[in-house]
Amino acid sequence: MKRKAFTLVELMVVVAVLAVLLTLVATAATGAIRASREKRYNAMAILLREGVNTYYARNGKWPGDLESRARSGKDHTFTGSGADKIFREVVKGSVGKKNPYLDAHGLFVAPSGISEGRGSGVPFSDARKKNPPPHIRHLNIDEMAFGYQDTSSGRFRRYKVVYHSASDSVEVK
Repeated sequence: MKRKAFTLVELMVVVAVLAVLLTLVATAATGAIRASREKRYNAMAILLREGVNTYYARNGKWPGDLESRARSGKDHTFTGSGADKIFREVVKGSVGKKNPYLDAHGLFVAPSGISEGRGSGVPFSDARKKNPPPHIRHLNIDEMAFGYQDTSSGRFRRYKVVYHSASDSVEVK
C-alpha cells in the first residue's frame, strides 16, 4: 500500500507562496504603522502650536523664553530643553484647569534627560498616573520632554518651536 505524501517540490512551492504572502503582510503593516505615527506627529504638533497660541491670546505674551525672543524682533528656533520649557508652561496652565490651553492627555512625553532618538516615550496620561504600569515611570511636568515617535524607528524625537517675527507667529515641527 502506497502512502500519500507531499513531494519536495510541492512543499517548496507552499513555502515560497507563504514567504511571499508574509512579505506582503509585513510591508503593509509597516506602512500602516508609519502612516499612523505620521498622523499622530501632525496632530500633536498642531495641538502644541494651538496651545502656545492660546496661551499668547489669553495672556498677551508668549510662554517661556519665547517672549524675550519675540521682543527682540528676530526669528528664533527653540530646540530640546528650550522647546520643552515653552511646552511645560503651556501644559502646567492646562492640567486640571477649567479653561486649559490644550488637552495634554494626547501628548507624547519622555524623561527630560533622554537622549534624542535613544529611548521611547509614553503617552502623557500614562506618565502622570500615580501608579503607572511597571514599564512606565511617573513623571512630573517639570521632568518631561515633549516629542513624538520617529516614523521609521519609533524612537523618541523632540519637537522644535520656530518663532517668526514678521508674522509674530509660532510653528511647531
